[in-house]
Amino acid sequence: MKKDFFVFSSLDGVLNSKLWLAKYKEFGLDQKGYTKLICPDCLSALNYLIKRLSKKYNVKFVLSSLWRMNVEATKKKLILNGLDYKLELLQTIDFGVDSVRGLEIQDFIEKNGVKNNYLIIDDDADNVRPFHQEDKIIKTDNMGDGLTDRLIAQYISEHKKMFETECVREIR
Repeated sequence: MKKDFFVFSSLDGVLNSKLWLAKYKEFGLDQKGYTKLICPDCLSALNYLIKRLSKKYNVKFVLSSLWRMNVEATKKKLILNGLDYKLELLQTIDFGVDSVRGLEIQDFIEKNGVKNNYLIIDDDADNVRPFHQEDKIIKTDNMGDGLTDRLIAQYISEHKKMFETECVREIR
């Protein structure tokens, strides 16, 4: 049986990039309209990470951004934009709009008995670092490149054991 692995993620600075947003700005969409769009390259990087983790774990995606206020709408938007996996989509405890994200995540971890099998993807790691070890965090560029293949490759390289699957040899 696979162990659970929790991926906590912000969305705006993780699944958006300046280039993607600039593309939509050219079409006349205003700030409010285009900040909710999802960059296909960033979502592809997330899909790859989830695919790799899913070989060994039961991956649960936990919204730790303001998008958690309407989990079902967010899930629908992610799927419509190309999220490849039927994930269990959860939300952190809502402490309010101005709460400290790292504390919300820590509260979720404690209340749900999460051990070491978790990762936080966030563009505002300053709100996360006081509560979580650096090796549990992928920091994206705040509305710069978002989540990239390079960041995922670096994370996988630094956490090789986490991605190894057990081989069972058939005895004849």
